Amino acid sequence: DRIPLRAMRADAGRTEREYRDRYRDCAPTSARRLSVSIDAQNPDYCGFLRRITPENLNEMARHIAPNVHFKDPFNDVNTLADMQAIYADMFEQVSDFTFDIHEQLSDGPVTVITWTLGGTLMGKPWAIDGASRLTFNEAGLLIEHVDFWDAAGGLYERFPVIGWLLGVIRRKLSVAETP
Repeated sequence: DRIPLRAMRADAGRTEREYRDRYRDCAPTSARRLSVSIDAQNPDYCGFLRRITPENLNEMARHIAPNVHFKDPFNDVNTLADMQAIYADMFEQVSDFTFDIHEQLSDGPVTVITWTLGGTLMGKPWAIDGASRLTFNEAGLLIEHVDFWDAAGGLYERFPVIGWLLGVIRRKLSVAETP
């Protein structure tokens, strides 16, 4: 059951919590959810992401089409092998890796997830919030994974010189100072 546009407009002044409380019992917009279970017959990509480790990267082929399109703020690749290389590099850079999915919204072959990726980067605790748009084919394999997250605030601002400069720019462009 879709939320009517007029209801969304009427909720424009509500806080996120009020909005979630009001619509928490709404059914998914599609009864044809592709990521429904974790088993050998119907692998669940979101379930795989929740438990991904350097040791199980080879399982990606059970969930992802060979010609997958993967894009994030730093990469734009079109093969499973390239996507696996990106994840392998991430595991080399980030220790104590965690990946928490907060929301999963599906409509037909498209699923959007919001998440927090965390761990230790350059010897310090690190976490970044983001969202991903996932598209699946009729066999339930991932054919597109596009990540959206703030590379400046989530990564570049951690570096001494560029971080200071980005902080100055962010404060100058800010409409209102936050305490």
